Amino acid sequence: MPAQPAPPWYGAVGPYGAPPAGFNPANSYETLGPRPLGIAVLTVVEIVIGIVGFLVSIDLFRWVDYGFTYQDTGEVGMDLVMGLAYLATSVGVFGVAREIWQMRHWVWMRACLLNLAFIGLIVFSVLPWGLTALDVVGIAANGSVLVFLNLNSIRRVFGRSPLALL
Repeated sequence: MPAQPAPPWYGAVGPYGAPPAGFNPANSYETLGPRPLGIAVLTVVEIVIGIVGFLVSIDLFRWVDYGFTYQDTGEVGMDLVMGLAYLATSVGVFGVAREIWQMRHWVWMRACLLNLAFIGLIVFSVLPWGLTALDVVGIAANGSVLVFLNLNSIRRVFGRSPLALL
């Protein structure tokens, strides 16, 4: 009896097996079925990270106002730049959270880059102002999101190939 041909799909199956049933990289949410619980949790965590980043930017803008009000302009420039960076990254994270909720295949890279940007901002803010407990929590939260995004099951949802380590 001759061997059965492999069922067609959009790419080569390779050594890692086929993608989830009905996966379509052009529009993954409508083809994957019900939303996994991990995606909902990831969306909520990204929203919380965005809110905290927004609150940090407000605090930095208050320090800028304080510096201009009392002519203590020593760190006003750095506070302003860091406040704008936190604000821009927070707005980006809110957009990423929306697209994660809709499970768009292209949002995985943006989510990774924005979480790395938050880690970079935290590390950069430690240099002039010192390490606080909130810095450690921020690095742990963003690092956890990066690890979660790189789990093979989550990578598969976003159309990425699996990693050998996770």
